[in-house]
Amino acid sequence: MQIVQTPGDGTPRWRSEQGHGPVRSELYCSEMVKSLCYDPAERNDLPAEVTDRIATLRTAVNRDDPHYRYEFETSAVPPLPRDETGLVLSETCPLAEGGFLTIKAVAPFVQAAEERPVRGQFQVAFSVDEHPETAEDFGAFLDFGRSVQLPEGTISSFSLDLPGGLGVDQQTATGTARIGPANVVGFAPHNYRWQVVGKSGEILAETRVNVSSATRGQDGLELSGSASGGTFAVTIQVQGLPEGAQPLTASWTLNVRSHRGLLAVDIVSGVQLLGQFYLPHELFWRPEQGPSFIATWPASQTTPLLPRGYVRLIEALAFIQEPTSIPIRVPSAPSPENLNQLEAVVRVLRGETVCGSWGPSAPLVVRSGSAEETTEMFVPIIAVERELTVELDGIAIPLGPSYEVYSGVQVESVEPAGEGTARLVVRASDDAQVQVRRGRLPGSTP
Repeated sequence: MQIVQTPGDGTPRWRSEQGHGPVRSELYCSEMVKSLCYDPAERNDLPAEVTDRIATLRTAVNRDDPHYRYEFETSAVPPLPRDETGLVLSETCPLAEGGFLTIKAVAPFVQAAEERPVRGQFQVAFSVDEHPETAEDFGAFLDFGRSVQLPEGTISSFSLDLPGGLGVDQQTATGTARIGPANVVGFAPHNYRWQVVGKSGEILAETRVNVSSATRGQDGLELSGSASGGTFAVTIQVQGLPEGAQPLTASWTLNVRSHRGLLAVDIVSGVQLLGQFYLPHELFWRPEQGPSFIATWPASQTTPLLPRGYVRLIEALAFIQEPTSIPIRVPSAPSPENLNQLEAVVRVLRGETVCGSWGPSAPLVVRSGSAEETTEMFVPIIAVERELTVELDGIAIPLGPSYEVYSGVQVESVEPAGEGTARLVVRASDDAQVQVRRGRLPGSTP
């Protein structure tokens, strides 16, 4: 649709192309003339003052097309494509004074696109050697409906038969084009289960995979989604167009994302799955509920998709989330030392007694019940209550009470502390050891 200048009287007229045949109607709209036809140099409207004129234009644009509703918006930069209910097409063009105008055609009912279909054709030609990525993406577009970005110079004989006068027909085209994705109509995101199963049929790991989009091409379906917590992104290609038949012939591609800053409890199941997928294990794709399976994939590699040390680190981080309300996130630069410390803390939290040595480099300061001690005295055992903590990215996270039992203790100095007590500075003897246990010191009061 467009405003045209009629020869003779110079009166602007509104011309509407109805349907997709040759029928045209000329609508003389005095209200639109009053609202829209003026010299911008003579008027300086505030944004709030143009509402009525925009409403008049919107009403006129949508008055006569029986199949589509038209919406429009302006923006400083071209808007990104986005899914909207009923959206059939959108066209963005630059404005003379800067910025962009986007016109959208929306189908108000399901049969609109069938009664007035949107058709188009174009030719694509490029060298595979010069554009290898484009060739791969274009093949995926044809086979599975994935979107493809065509570079400049690869499109010719471009024509589109669009409603609302938005069509275009030109033998030579310039610029780039993004085609697709060919989304499956009516698809709703849903969850699946992925399980790694051992040689004897035991389940070694399981995670949820949310499939958020589906496209269709001439060879089958392509499903895109991600595992719990964003552990990895996955693309599943299903050969053929199944009508409920299972198991399916399918393949998948994983992209393991950076886990830095993610909550450990959210990604631990996905990390465990990647850590268990290696020969002779199999990966089962199952519905969210029930024992049936959709497809299976045997492992082809002898090493897991994530190293065992990293899996242990995430498992330890997820375990220590339980006793604290502070979110436990994957640290920026985990190290083997982090893993050793974390696993020792996990053992304490599980009720184990963790034993180790302590040396003279760090004297222990405690209180004794007598001020008459000497620096030569050996104290067999000293027990000290402490808050169990773990440090992640420089932040000390409290995990509850614990106590440490030191043996092989040698008193280094004694300082009176008042009220019949003394402050002892002790060091370890050659065979000194320390035991760390969860909870409060027996006989102590909270």
